[in-house]
Amino acid sequence: MMLAAKRVLARYLVASFAEERARILAWLDGFGDPLTLFRAVRVEDIQNIDYDKLGQFWTPEKAAAHSPYGVSGKGTEVIIEAVARRKNVDEVATVATFRRYPDEKEVRMEASAPVVVKGVYTRAGFVPVHRQGRV
Repeated sequence: MMLAAKRVLARYLVASFAEERARILAWLDGFGDPLTLFRAVRVEDIQNIDYDKLGQFWTPEKAAAHSPYGVSGKGTEVIIEAVARRKNVDEVATVATFRRYPDEKEVRMEASAPVVVKGVYTRAGFVPVHRQGRV
């Protein structure tokens, strides 16, 4: 009896995970391809942004972009806007992160995935950049 109950529970967990994975990826797919993504970082000056190491965690919702180290980080928070291909999303890590921190609305990109940086939002406004970068 105990083994049968464990099997039922295992089937339920697998089905539940599959449904949640499908829901998260459908949410992501709703943003289209290519994806417009946002990432908040803290910098002393936007000239100091390393466009070859932008970081793997992004969000397709600008309002959700924030620097998790905002209080202790140096400099001013800015938001980078970039465009990336959907195929460069690390789906496994994205689903795992979304399940753990659903309010973050984060997408994890594959290491060194290419992006096209459109610009940087600062306190003074949007600064166009238009250059290649990597996460």
